[in-house]
Amino acid sequence: MGAGIEIAPGIFAREPETGDGPEALEFFNSLVDEDAMLSNNEKNTPESEEKWLVDALTKISAGKAVVLFAFDRKGKLKATAQAELGRGRRSHVATIGLSVSKDKRRRGIGKALLERILSDAKTKLGAKIATLSVFEENLPARALYSGTGFSEEGKRMGHLLYKGKYSNEILMSKSL
Repeated sequence: MGAGIEIAPGIFAREPETGDGPEALEFFNSLVDEDAMLSNNEKNTPESEEKWLVDALTKISAGKAVVLFAFDRKGKLKATAQAELGRGRRSHVATIGLSVSKDKRRRGIGKALLERILSDAKTKLGAKIATLSVFEENLPARALYSGTGFSEEGKRMGHLLYKGKYSNEILMSKSL
């Protein structure tokens, strides 16, 4: 594991590497086990995680995405962020994703990683707009996004199923 840049005390961010599959699999599946507010709530397999990693590394190499993994001092993956450019008439728009392990939430790690991925989306990808979606009930995430300049642009009524109930999906964006 490469060292990366310290983004919060004891948390180091870097781009993913080919050997990160098992750690990424454990991280993602822990979010599914927790029933975190993710649109994809199905566990990954080692094969599907490896495919995701290869695809991510390919997009990074092609200048179509930036991805950051944040590890603690013990080498445990604690947060991920990604920005992927759209295609065609949306090639100036980066779709953002952010996930933080339960034990590291509300400690500034998500904000630091989000700010870094937004900066990378602008400088490395040339993105002009960042967009994301969030569960309406996820008030801490919505506060984080609003606090970093995202504005609510819309709402998809009942688009997400969470704990047996339909949840609204809030659409947010910001200019870069």
